[in-house]
Amino acid sequence: MAVEFVARGSLPSTAEEWLGLLAAIGVMIATYVLVQVWAGRSAAKELDALEARFVAESAQFKSRWPAQVLWQAPYLELEAEAERSWRVVFVLERRRDLARRGRVGDFDAQIAAVRSWITTVVNAMNNAASRGR
Repeated sequence: MAVEFVARGSLPSTAEEWLGLLAAIGVMIATYVLVQVWAGRSAAKELDALEARFVAESAQFKSRWPAQVLWQAPYLELEAEAERSWRVVFVLERRRDLARRGRVGDFDAQIAAVRSWITTVVNAMNNAASRGR
């Protein structure tokens, strides 16, 4: 048998044993790679769905409270928008980590834009808190 060396506790001594060992290692590596590819695609789909949901909810908020009247928004709505925006940043960072090297800059620009929006929302939150809203 090609894997008798395992029972002996020694290195392979015949060509068949070496071939069996290499085939077993090859199957394990191929299985690992396939699982990683599948897991990466599954995670990417899940992150895409999360990002779409958060962006849609944020768009609804922005339609209710455009930037020019954002300062009049209630504190709780501002807080929810800030939390949602931080979740978008988290999703974008995870997607950036899963992306190929060439696309990392795209995610960095999106993250910077969302963080800028968060700063605006937090400033409006501070304004609402000082007014007691």
